[in-house]
Amino acid sequence: VVIKARSGGHKATHSIEIKVENPNPVITDINSNLLRPSQTVEMHYEPIGMRGTNKAVVEISNIPPMDLSRRLEYLIRYPYGCVEQTTSSVFPQLYLSAFEKLSATEQKDIARNIHAAIHALRRMQHGNGGFGYWPGASSANDWGSTYAGHFLTEAKKKGYNLPAGMLDSWYSYQKKAANSYNGIGEERFRYDLRQAYRLFSLANYGKPSIGAMNRLKESGRLEPAAVWMLAAAYAKAGHETVARNLLDNAPKYIKEYEEYGYTYGSRTRDYAVLVEAMVKAGMDARAFEYIKLITEKLSSSEWLSTQSIAFSLIAVSSYVQNNQLTDDMKFDATFNGKKHQISQTKPISTLELEPASSQTVTVESKSGVNLFVRLVRMGQPMESPISSRQQNLSMSVRYEDTDGNRINPAQLMQGTDFVAEVTVRHAGGPGGYQELALEQVFPSGWEITGMRLKTEYSADDQSDYFDYQDVRDDGVYTFFDLSANQEKTFKVNLNASYSGDFYHPVIQCKAMYSDNVFSYKTGYWVKVKTQ
Repeated sequence: VVIKARSGGHKATHSIEIKVENPNPVITDINSNLLRPSQTVEMHYEPIGMRGTNKAVVEISNIPPMDLSRRLEYLIRYPYGCVEQTTSSVFPQLYLSAFEKLSATEQKDIARNIHAAIHALRRMQHGNGGFGYWPGASSANDWGSTYAGHFLTEAKKKGYNLPAGMLDSWYSYQKKAANSYNGIGEERFRYDLRQAYRLFSLANYGKPSIGAMNRLKESGRLEPAAVWMLAAAYAKAGHETVARNLLDNAPKYIKEYEEYGYTYGSRTRDYAVLVEAMVKAGMDARAFEYIKLITEKLSSSEWLSTQSIAFSLIAVSSYVQNNQLTDDMKFDATFNGKKHQISQTKPISTLELEPASSQTVTVESKSGVNLFVRLVRMGQPMESPISSRQQNLSMSVRYEDTDGNRINPAQLMQGTDFVAEVTVRHAGGPGGYQELALEQVFPSGWEITGMRLKTEYSADDQSDYFDYQDVRDDGVYTFFDLSANQEKTFKVNLNASYSGDFYHPVIQCKAMYSDNVFSYKTGYWVKVKTQ
């Protein structure tokens, strides 16, 4: 929007940028090919999703494919802003240069993203140096504090400037927590892993707490992931022999699992920890077995949490930086109407296609090794492809007028005040759910009223207790936990402000660290009528 004012001989101009946003989820399509020496492959590209949301890349690699573009795009686009997800979105970007040659624009974008994350984390840091899970949280989050400090330490090593005292304050918090740890409790295995990661972060910072490391090592039977993380701490502290002994005597296999909170773990995340420990202990040959498992997960269509993706990409980058995996990669590629001859030492080459026009992409191998070629298409549809469905979580949605009477939101008179009420109920097994996210994005003809001045939950609110609520221009994001068989109700005050036809996006509630707990209500069209 450009506003111009003129008075006599004087002029003034003011420009305002307004983003026209598509709230629907990104859909992805992947075409994978194995290209043997001297072979050629042709792939036809057609845009998917509405014009302006399209993106397409061809990924060529001489290492097992890990779907770098799609997984990284998922981290960057992830809509929530807790300490774990803020860190996960940028941590792997510190190491992208290990995988591929970055253009000047890409380097600038990465630097901007990392600086933005550093400042976001600064707002979550408490006076004692720890980091809250959400902005404004009353206490520090153990795993999140270690994870954020790990990232900040690595960012500083890469030359990024940090706010004065940010890392020093974090170190004081970590050291105190490490030295006071006693490992008591029914869920000690979770706390042992937190302590092991805390000790690794101190060693990575350059000030290992050897006494606390020895106490944890001698404390009794540790879970495999805690042993792997502790081994990485010893290796980082310069005690590689101790690290190798720990790894030699520890189990190398764990069952698949998902953790809603605590350490936000999974088997994939833990195998990434094992790779990191092996690389730091000089056991690269054995680490490659787990690199293959990790890249297989990354390149699959399987859902992975932000934590699992970030740790996996970091682990693979550590391995790649330590090892020349194959010969140089050479190939000819025809795309965007031009032929390119490419020869590079980096293991991944990403070619960006013109996203809005169809074309045929040709890749001809000039390498003496197999190449993995993947055409990745992304885009947002005009209407959400998500249908109403649920698993282990139930959700009901009700719209009321200001007197509490049920109304039909599909037909409203302009100026109507009303309330959106969502009730979410635990419908799974005996355990509780942590880190649930309720996402309500509203039609753009509706306005959210009376919520923007709220800074935290208060007892006189109509809604049940939540951990954090993010009120944005287009919707409300509510984050909370549910005990077994518990239900919670959340209300949003709205006004039908603008006449016309508008699309109501899908309402969704899901566990942020599991794909087995969710409930979706499909999107639909609504009308705001004039008097």
